[in-house]
This record gives sequence, C-alpha cells and structure tokens, in this order.
Amino acid sequence: IGSQHTESETLLLIDDVRQLMAKIPIHGLCIFKNNHAEKEYPYLWRHGQKSVKDVNKYFLSPFSMDKRNHDATVLFDLNNGDTLVLPRSMALAAACEVIFGNIWKSLGTKKAADLVGDVVEKCVARACRGGPHTLVEREIYTVKNENFEIDVGVRTDKEIVLFEMKAKTLTSKARSGDMFAFIDDYTKSYLHMAVQLFRHEYNIRSGFTSLATDDGNTMKVVKVAVSPLSFGPASDRAFANALLRSVAFARMHAVDGDKKTTEILEDFNESVENIMNQIMAILPADAEEVNLHGAFFDLFWLDLGQLLYVLDRAGGVENALNPMRHITFSTRDFWTEVFLIDKQGLTRKNGAT
Repeated sequence: IGSQHTESETLLLIDDVRQLMAKIPIHGLCIFKNNHAEKEYPYLWRHGQKSVKDVNKYFLSPFSMDKRNHDATVLFDLNNGDTLVLPRSMALAAACEVIFGNIWKSLGTKKAADLVGDVVEKCVARACRGGPHTLVEREIYTVKNENFEIDVGVRTDKEIVLFEMKAKTLTSKARSGDMFAFIDDYTKSYLHMAVQLFRHEYNIRSGFTSLATDDGNTMKVVKVAVSPLSFGPASDRAFANALLRSVAFARMHAVDGDKKTTEILEDFNESVENIMNQIMAILPADAEEVNLHGAFFDLFWLDLGQLLYVLDRAGGVENALNPMRHITFSTRDFWTEVFLIDKQGLTRKNGAT
C-alpha cells in the first residue's frame, strides 16, 4: 500500500472491522461498554468512532453534504459509558467509508485510485463466485482492433450481469454544494461507467466476449455501476435514471465561458452522447422510437457495501437486484428502500427474492 505504516494501519483497521462484524447481529442494534470497545477494536475506535453529540452536528440542510459524517461512523459513543453499533449491513457500509477514507488520506491520488479500484473489483468478483453460472474477471476482448475490458461479468440461465467499477468518489467540494464539482464527480464516476456498460452490452449482443452465445442477443443484460463509497441520494436508481432520460438529447454549455466549467460540461455532454449512441446501436433496425425507460430499466448504481449486501442476501447473483427493479418508494435512500421492500413482503428472510 505504499509505506509500511499505512499498510499496517489499514490491515489492523480491517482486522478490527472483521472481528466486530462477527459479534454483532444482522438485525437490531448492539451496545458495548466504551472501555471494551476501545480495548477490543483500538484502530476502529481511532478512525471510526464519534460521540453522538458530534454526529451530523453541522449537517443542517441537504446542501451541506460535506458536514454529514454518520456515513463514516461505526462506533457511536453514547456519552454514558456505552458504545452503540448499527445492524451489520449498515455498520459494514460505514466501515467501507472508514477504510477507503483512510487509504485516500494516506496515499497519493494515483496510488489510492489504483488500490481502491483493485480492491473493489476483487471484492465484487469474490462475491460472485460459486453457483452454476459463468464468471469472467477482467476479460479483455477485441472489436475492430480495439481492446475492451469487462471488469466482472456473470452469465446465468436467465440473464447476463455486468459490473463496472470506478475508484472515483464524491469530493468534499461536491458535497458542500458546488454544482459543477458534483457534475464533474458524477460524470467521471457514473456516466463513465454507464458508457462502458452500454458498450459491453452492444458488443455482447453482437457476439463478442465469452459471455455471448447464440442467444446473447435476446438475453436480458443487467448493468451495475459500482462506486467504492456512496454518492448519496444522487445514486438512487429512480432519480439517476430519470436524470439520464432528461438530458439524453440535450447539451449543456457554460454561459460565462469559464474554461474549467466548459471542460466539465464537455465531458458530461460527450458521455451522455456516447451512452445514447450505444443505446441506438442496440435498438432493433425496425424500432420506431427510443424507449429510454426500457433502456435504463436494468441499469443500477450502487456502492460496494450496498452491492455486497444484496449479493449476500440473495445468496448469489441471479435475482439479487429483482426487488429493486420493479418498485421504488421514492425515499432516495438505499437502506430505507430495502427496509420498505421487506415490509411489503417483496423479499423473504432466507435471502431468496
């Protein structure tokens, strides 16, 4: 990971997380005594503990996202001698924030991006292993002398699931409400991944890659963009896909001609155009109109913690995303959506969907 200190600190932090997760329940809260938590999980206490008085203390409006810190809090000090831990899935999501945040702070941008991207790919591939399906990892294929790489792909009896990863995370500047900083982060993460995913879908339907067979053109292709950490409400499936539909045939320009703003908007426009070009190429030759709702129906954007949760919950790749595919409660929050899906009886407790 770079320096020995950084490597040792990160590995010890991960070890603390693993030990804690083995002791907390899947459902319900867990409470430890402060002295026990600090002794048993010293590195997690150092990096992932906060007093409840300081949690989201300055997060006063949706436009002050940089002040929200509960996402990176695993151990909540209740100020009465007790430490509270959220249910395992939510604690794990916060632990991802703590671990990746520690890596980004400790390493230079390039090293951190390479390491985080590699970790995310390996985690997803590992979670997809097992079961009666075809799995490819970092598969390189060639189309017209140009090489493309599928980060992780799975073919089941019913569908092909593609996973694309980017190490890009939401910057503090974007969290603080800077609109163009957000557009820049959004483009370099979600839109760049969406471009790759739709390109892979077109190439699969054209008969390329080991995931394609004689019926590759008729199978459902599910596309999953994976970020290391959450982009918050912006990654909500209904919102993200609605935003894509609204800008599908539009272009944005900087009125004041600012160079940096122009570069950000040019990247945004080019990414949207590339996505639409791939969708148009996939359409049947006799299609009379572009069904954007259908085109984006099987496109998802999750962070690593969310994806690992749904894969583990479903016991595999097949049908893991089905409960979220057909319904939304418009909460713009992944965990609330999962809770409400459960309450409606759309999932079963044994992990099947």
